[in-house]
Amino acid sequence: DVYKRQVPIPVISVGNITTGGTSKTPMVIALAEMLDAWGLRVAIVSRGYKRRRGTAVQVVSDGRGYRAPVEVSGDEPSLLAERLPRAVVIVAKRRYNGAVLAHKQFGADVILLDDGFQHRSLYRQIDVVMVDRATLDRYNALLPAGTLREPLASLRRAHVLCAIGVDRSHVNARAACGTVVIGARSRISQWRTLDGEQSEPPSGSVVVVCAVARPERFPQMLEEEFTDLHVVQFLSWRDHHWFTEQDVRRIITVAQPVRRIVTTEKDAVKLSRFAEQFKQNGCVVYIACLSLEIPNAEHRMLESLLWNLRNTR
Repeated sequence: DVYKRQVPIPVISVGNITTGGTSKTPMVIALAEMLDAWGLRVAIVSRGYKRRRGTAVQVVSDGRGYRAPVEVSGDEPSLLAERLPRAVVIVAKRRYNGAVLAHKQFGADVILLDDGFQHRSLYRQIDVVMVDRATLDRYNALLPAGTLREPLASLRRAHVLCAIGVDRSHVNARAACGTVVIGARSRISQWRTLDGEQSEPPSGSVVVVCAVARPERFPQMLEEEFTDLHVVQFLSWRDHHWFTEQDVRRIITVAQPVRRIVTTEKDAVKLSRFAEQFKQNGCVVYIACLSLEIPNAEHRMLESLLWNLRNTR
């Protein structure tokens, strides 16, 4: 068995078994908000994938106002720090070292391990695993032939499976094996602009820009949820792409006829340094903020699991 190091506070992992695009980040946000509402000091520990610089263990946010630059933190940790201003956010290649720092230096009561299902060297009390159609596709295969990081049978290690965009009964039939299964969906809960202002949803013709896993899902979600919005151009890059001046010039050129650009929160943290450039060229950049919508009964089930964990401190 894999050797697991342990910290003296509860650890909850959120992960998946495919290469991205299963709403892990909205689940981390949902769990952090639940725990924060109970007065617990929450720390999120992430690998900080594709960050450009920084130390082996890097504080992204101290939960009291300090924020590291996005180049140091990586895009997803930066997004988490923005959405959860009271949470401590730390990136560390060795997640154990990040968890120790969160506990000793910042007095964290609970650790949320972002994308931690494959990171088995740190002991966790609860493994929440996000599953979608690609996860359960009987024709999917392990990397590099398919998008699975590990076999479907590994889902038996999970304590909670969260079904995104797929019926719970399908999860039970293919993978549950007695594990708690809840359903949820990602939805756009609010809008803001690149300069930080709250906004109404954009309408009419827009250009969509993103660099996320399974990028085609984003414009599809936009047009399904907002029927008066019409995607006229879709520009996408590889997941975690760092936008360059050349990329931004291309976006502005393509967007000139409509001057309305829609992007994700994850991309916005990297596009924000170009905010003035967009403004000078008459382009408004709208940011779609995602939240996880969990039905009441399943939300209560999740709360119950967390409450029991809370009492083990």
